[in-house]
Amino acid sequence: FHHEKAFTMSNEIYGRKHMDTAESLDSMGLANVNLGRLEEGLKNHLEALQITKEILPPNHIKIAHRYNNLGLAYAALKKHQEELECQQKALQIKEEYYGENHVHTAASYNNVGRAYENLGNYEEALKFGEKAVQIERNIVGDNHP
Repeated sequence: FHHEKAFTMSNEIYGRKHMDTAESLDSMGLANVNLGRLEEGLKNHLEALQITKEILPPNHIKIAHRYNNLGLAYAALKKHQEELECQQKALQIKEEYYGENHVHTAASYNNVGRAYENLGNYEEALKFGEKAVQIERNIVGDNHP
């Protein structure tokens, strides 16, 4: 409910092609997916991504976040090939933005691995999962709880 009000206000104040409007749509998408309104959440995420791509350069970190959330919506809808494609795009941007040895990059490796797992490609899932763990170990060390 609050996300919808924020979107309405952003859209009225700033118009459709504004980052606040895209942020509101993205938040609505997350809420709708969590509430089981999967198609509506997917629609929100697609529109948020489209707006963000119209405003920002193609390798901007916000676009990676949009792809990640869109991938989560596709996962909830059991559209795992689309999930994989979104998570791979998010990973590519995060590697360019943060570099390989960063917690956000590790999280994206994990998300790609999860998408492979959802597709039944356990070998690739393991490869990406192990890469995520290795990055985390590089950052915090082996003795971190």
